[in-house]
Order: sequence, then C-alpha cells, then structure tokens
Amino acid sequence: MLPTGAIIARYLQVFKSADSAWFYLHIICQTSAYIVGVGGWAYGLKLGHDSVAVEYDTHRAVGITIFCLGTLQVFALFLRPKKDHKYRIFWNFYHYLVGYATIILCVSPPPSWLYLTLRLSPSPSFPLLLFCAFIRLTYSLSSFSVL
Repeated sequence: MLPTGAIIARYLQVFKSADSAWFYLHIICQTSAYIVGVGGWAYGLKLGHDSVAVEYDTHRAVGITIFCLGTLQVFALFLRPKKDHKYRIFWNFYHYLVGYATIILCVSPPPSWLYLTLRLSPSPSFPLLLFCAFIRLTYSLSSFSVL
C-alpha cells in the first residue's frame, strides 16, 4: 500500500482536475498501510516475546526503523505548513526523504517473514506461501516503478 500511495502522489498531482482527489487517495493509502504496519509491528513484538531461543536481530532493527519512520510521517501530516509558507520547501524535502526511505526499507529486506512461516509451521499450506510470495512480488515491483 505504501508504494501505491507514493505513486498516486507522484503521478496524479500533475493533473489539475484531480487537485484534492490525489491528496485524499494518498492519505487513505498511506494511513491504511500505517495501520496494517502497526498491527504487524505489534504482532512481531508478541512473536518476539513468545520465542525465547530464536532471535532475528536484523529483522527486528529494520522493523523498528520502519515503524519509527512511519510514525514520523504521520506526525508530519499534522505539522504540514500551508502551500505558500516559506518553510514548505523544507517540509516537502523531509516528506519525500523520509517517505522514500520508509518504502525502500519496507520492500528491500529479504522475506524473512516467509522463512519464519516455514519455521513455525511444519507443513505450511501452499496457498498461504503463494499468497505471501505474490504480496512480496507486488511490493517489490511497485517500488521499482516509484523510484
């Protein structure tokens, strides 16, 4: 959902007829992605607490970083200056930089969640694995089109 929101913001704002529509679509995509991400982050905290001997330090660090960057983006929405404010250019730079960094971190790590699924379940269902691979491929391909 994050790459979709970025694509909407980047390519639909050039159309004058979609002046406020692209903004609201962007907000809907990014907010829903943030809510799903917070749910995944909370579930990751629970799994990390439940698994005593297994530690995924890199995955945990990337997850915490993504959560912090996503939360910064949500707070930036409330601190957004008006279009004609003299500090708006700095806010735009911050918003692009943090947004693209978040998207890159979301789609670039190896799919360790798939590895975790294979490890926790002795015989995972093939449709589940296929669905996970499809989601991962979709996110990866959409991230290349944004950059």
